[in-house]
Amino acid sequence: MTRITITEFLEDGKSRLKLAFPYDRRLISQVKEIPGRRWNQSEKYWHVPDNQVSRNYLEKINHNPAADQTGEITSPEGKNKPEATHVTVQKEKLKLTVKADTIYINAAETGPAAKFLRTLKYSRWNHQSRFWEVTYHQDNLLRIRNFFKDGIREQYVPVCERPAHNTNRVIKVYAQTSGHLRIVFRYDNQLVKWIKAMPLAHYDPGNKWWRLPDNEVIRKDLTWYALENNWQIEFDPISGNHKIKPRPKKEDFPNWKSCPDQYLGKLKTRRYSHNTIKTYVNMFEEFINYFPAHDPPEITEKEIVLFMRYLVEERQVSAFYQNQSINAIKFYYEQVLGGRRKVYELERPQRPKKLPKVISVQEVGSLFKATDNLKHKCLLMVIYSAGLRISEVLSLTVHDIHRDRKQITVRDAKGEKDRITVLSAQLLPYLDAYYKLYKPKKYLFEGEKGGPYSETSTRNVLNSACEKAGIMKRVTPHTLRHSFATHLLEKGVDLRYIQVLLGHESSRTTEIYTHVSKKALGDVKSPLDGMDLG
Repeated sequence: MTRITITEFLEDGKSRLKLAFPYDRRLISQVKEIPGRRWNQSEKYWHVPDNQVSRNYLEKINHNPAADQTGEITSPEGKNKPEATHVTVQKEKLKLTVKADTIYINAAETGPAAKFLRTLKYSRWNHQSRFWEVTYHQDNLLRIRNFFKDGIREQYVPVCERPAHNTNRVIKVYAQTSGHLRIVFRYDNQLVKWIKAMPLAHYDPGNKWWRLPDNEVIRKDLTWYALENNWQIEFDPISGNHKIKPRPKKEDFPNWKSCPDQYLGKLKTRRYSHNTIKTYVNMFEEFINYFPAHDPPEITEKEIVLFMRYLVEERQVSAFYQNQSINAIKFYYEQVLGGRRKVYELERPQRPKKLPKVISVQEVGSLFKATDNLKHKCLLMVIYSAGLRISEVLSLTVHDIHRDRKQITVRDAKGEKDRITVLSAQLLPYLDAYYKLYKPKKYLFEGEKGGPYSETSTRNVLNSACEKAGIMKRVTPHTLRHSFATHLLEKGVDLRYIQVLLGHESSRTTEIYTHVSKKALGDVKSPLDGMDLG
């Protein structure tokens, strides 16, 4: 006897019937005849509207089965008669979760259950997450159990040991006017797998966010996932409403125009660095494809201004990105086409004067201790101990390490300049063990298939180390470089030496570290300190 178990559940505030039964082609063909039936691909079940039409169809399936799996029709004598189908209808249990001092119940906003929950002390309906919150104490819990009896499924979530302000465990949900939710969070493999299983989930790689339909079921599921897996969840119905256009892709244009050969050739002739060439080419291609019907030399100054407005208002790029884009465009018209040098009416943005982000000496130490992998530990230690940029550390070869002189040679750095920086004596034993275990051939840090280690892998190594060390602030490889300079300054090293070690062309660039040095600030006293407050 084939058994169909039917469970009532809510979707977008409407009741539906979930059908669960062993695989049976006969039953599937009959279920497909029910109007409004749908297949849940992620959880592998059929569901139909909860109405009289659906229930009549299910009753018909129970009492009048058609053909069996072989396609043979039931005979009057009962020969080749397929097994009867038994239908069991049951209510899906409400989920009750107790976490810290709150009881969470995924009951509907209206109805008998809602009317009862409103009578409890300190209960409220969460409009954003679409569930009930009740202050936890024994009287409330007992009353809930007596009211719902066997209709609830209880679970208790231990209080998360992480600090509440841990930004690594926050899911931000932005409501869009298009009827979608944008889901933003720091990468987590388990959470990504869970979202992928949601219906109509879509990932935007340009903006690095997920998109889901905005409905009551999705909001509830997100909230319950956060509760059960120790994530914070923040619903922001306003700030996510603006649409930021992503960077255009080749496949979006039937006539995508690549960067002109003379533009690329001129960049190489002027001996621009590889990273600068890549940046200029990408930005110039975005510019010329913004005007698909124009040849690049035909684009006017007025149209350039329109493109800049598009970058600011629709793409919402940073001031730094806008300035680089201006330079890439000017390079074409002035250096490639040989036009006269001029100032375009582009309203160059003021570069924001932000202080460098640094971490303390103690945090750096805990970072290294939390890194178990020897290769990863050496990679992070070299960046910090020598004050290197990420591109510089990944370009180091085994011949750039001079252990006898305690120096590291940095070749073809920013501005195509070579420089010498320090090699820590404390780093040498780790490097010796690293050489013996990994045997690098050319580059100091190599990938699995040879060649230099990737920037993405380096950032992932650092993020993982920060999480293990319990460092909640955002730390990048450049943060380690900033910390190197700041810690040297706090030890009394002359600013001029720090400038040379970092490879800064101007001392004004290095002087910014005086603003974040604890030593410099420690000598300054507040005017309040000298007042007589007696």
